[in-house]
Amino acid sequence: GGREMRRRSTVASPDASGAGGVASPQPRPLTARRSSIALQPMGSSTLHKSMSREASIVGGTTSTKEKAEAVKKWLARLGEEQHYDDVTADQFERSARYAAGKLFGSGSILSVLVQAFYNPCIIHLAHTFAMGKDVSVRHVRIPPRFHGKRYSDLMRALVTHFQIVPLGLFRDKDATKAALQYVFANPPAQTVLYPGDLAFVVVPAGWDDDGAGAVLVEGGELGGAAGDVPPGIPRDGGDDAKASAESAAAGAPVGVPPPVPPMVTPAAPRGPPAPKAKPTAVDEV
Repeated sequence: GGREMRRRSTVASPDASGAGGVASPQPRPLTARRSSIALQPMGSSTLHKSMSREASIVGGTTSTKEKAEAVKKWLARLGEEQHYDDVTADQFERSARYAAGKLFGSGSILSVLVQAFYNPCIIHLAHTFAMGKDVSVRHVRIPPRFHGKRYSDLMRALVTHFQIVPLGLFRDKDATKAALQYVFANPPAQTVLYPGDLAFVVVPAGWDDDGAGAVLVEGGELGGAAGDVPPGIPRDGGDDAKASAESAAAGAPVGVPPPVPPMVTPAAPRGPPAPKAKPTAVDEV
């Protein structure tokens, strides 16, 4: 919305008579020391009186330091909840209400529009995540065997074995001694995973209804006990761990099995079918 602009100035006039008489004030050109402009949101009644009072103070013959103090007081009021639209982007995005999804800022849209010049598909991706019917964004727990491992290892395992794409982490405050839990979008490959982390993933429609999705969400292969390991991912002991160490020494990615050659079904033998064996008493029981 528009903003109401008020200008107040106080101009002192010298004694024109020179003999103690006071002449009428003469206009003088406004300078930075003697003029100011106070901005106030249109329709705001809560700040009207205080703003007018501060404007009269600032508009007087005050020093630059005093004017700066008055501006700081006015800017501090913009941090209140009813004036979130006027807060800068950095302060806005660090608010608890924004992180909880209860507040939205136009700066987020502007950032997406700027990125669209370099990545034209970003608008389509954002629309797909928010309104699409073919995919959805979910979160899953980090497998215990990945605690202390790199984020790149988890990403390769999710894409290879479950055909789901991770977007980032929801990090527990206890892991990094932060004040609150926070979202870690697109973390670097070397980011270390902690036990309290959750992974944001893009899953196809109906993922929760099929067997793999139900197992992952309810605490099976991906988020269950320490013994539950996705197929193809080596366990933490025995021959599998030894094979994993040898693969790492050879330069192969840890946690990702080698490609499996395509299975070839042998041709059925020609000739009459073999006679079926008669069931015995043990088979019947």
